[in-house]
Amino acid sequence: MLFECKELYWLCSKCESVISVSEHGVVKNDDRIVCLLEKLLDKFTSLETKLNTKADENEIYSLEHRITGLEMRMADDEVNDRMVVMESKLNKVEEIDRKLKDLEGRLNNESDRSVEASKVVIDLDKKEELDREQRKKNVIIYKLNEIDSEEAEDRRCGDSLQVHELCESTLKVSITEGDIAKIYRLSARETGKIRPLLVSFTDIDKKLEVFRKLNELKSANDKFRGIGISHDLTPRQREEVKKVYTEAKARGWKRKNWRGRRLGL
Repeated sequence: MLFECKELYWLCSKCESVISVSEHGVVKNDDRIVCLLEKLLDKFTSLETKLNTKADENEIYSLEHRITGLEMRMADDEVNDRMVVMESKLNKVEEIDRKLKDLEGRLNNESDRSVEASKVVIDLDKKEELDREQRKKNVIIYKLNEIDSEEAEDRRCGDSLQVHELCESTLKVSITEGDIAKIYRLSARETGKIRPLLVSFTDIDKKLEVFRKLNELKSANDKFRGIGISHDLTPRQREEVKKVYTEAKARGWKRKNWRGRRLGL
């Protein structure tokens, strides 16, 4: 019976001692494993505790959202600052543009005024030229006695006779009725005042001949002594002659030096 039982082992003394030692070692190894497991469990518990003290996912998401918002606000503030700077520069550009347009408008106005002024000057020059053309055949005789008559026709005939006598007898210039286009006194009559007499010749050559003979006035008789003969000048020409005469007088010229001079007229 004992030999048929398979759970029974027969061992010698040496083998039995070896098996006994091995069983004790297995026990020791089990204790070590249990100790390691306890240490691991302690570490796991410690880690779990630490994780519990940390922020949860919602808090982390909230923080991330706040950080993103701050970053966006900072970016917006920077953009706003740049926009403010750009708007300021744009305002300056618009102000400069406005000033340029205003200056351009003023220049255009000045240009228009200059054009208008030029037109006025041109018109005045044309009028002056026409006026000179109409006067170029005229002479003005000063201090020639006037006939004392209330009739204008009598005075005109008297003036005509005196002009013919002056030219023929004193200036030695041959003259006919056809040489004189018109003759009349300037300004209104005044008692005790001799008005200048304007004589308009039909031919400018006859007028120039009279001026060439002005030296004959030095030997004129009492009737014509002291008279003066000049060109019929426009107001502008009179101003020019006055200016030239004043400058010449300042340089020491005497009035007699001007006798017979045409002054470029």
